[in-house]
Amino acid sequence: MQINKGNFITWYNSTSYNSLPNLNTSNCQKPAVAWKVGENMSFVINGYGFSSVPSIINLCKLDKTVVQQVGQLNSYTDTDFTGSRGYATIECPNVPIGDYILALGTDYYSSSFLIINSENIFNTAKFKFRNKFNKNGVEYTNTAISTFYQEFRLFCSFNQANITTSKEIITDIDSSIPREYNTKLSLGYKCTAYGLDMDRHFAIADMITCTDLYINNDRYQSDGSISANQLGLSGLSNSTFNVQDYSLQYPKR
Repeated sequence: MQINKGNFITWYNSTSYNSLPNLNTSNCQKPAVAWKVGENMSFVINGYGFSSVPSIINLCKLDKTVVQQVGQLNSYTDTDFTGSRGYATIECPNVPIGDYILALGTDYYSSSFLIINSENIFNTAKFKFRNKFNKNGVEYTNTAISTFYQEFRLFCSFNQANITTSKEIITDIDSSIPREYNTKLSLGYKCTAYGLDMDRHFAIADMITCTDLYINNDRYQSDGSISANQLGLSGLSNSTFNVQDYSLQYPKR
């Protein structure tokens, strides 16, 4: 059984994980998520039906061999639905570059991701996000996670930078002469995230419509539009979306 959907890290029970065609670099396709050595990854398990799970989070190879413990799963009681949800911030250990998964005991295993180091950071970006209200199975208003941000590094690229200027003109009451009142600058980019299945594509859509979105520590916002370009018969797609520099969204008077 798949435990959660529409997130960058999805979880499966032991039986369903055994039948997954795990995405890895030997298939000539990178996973959507990268985890850089020494960097944090933060997530909420937005799933139902697992009120009690092992709290120890282990890093494992794709065959479930435990590499080492990387953290502990916290939980909060969801006030909208019966049961608890898990969340965690974990730091990537100094292990060889390659494909890995996370495990909660021997009960639950995550989707795969690629561990990289600072030499392999090209074509990746760090995304950090949360919302002001409950969204996609995450109760952001719960006091336990009221300041919690989800954080993931994704394989992506930015292109087609576009700067636009809009002016607000008012007419002087006394002279009837039009005058410039506000000037608003907008710096936008097209971002393409690579190798997404439907869950990761949905996770992109959820992320860019959050009220608080940071990319490489700079704040951005998005109009929420997203398109997918399917990669042959793989069932994967590259997703393209627009983001704007938040710091330029205020009028310059």
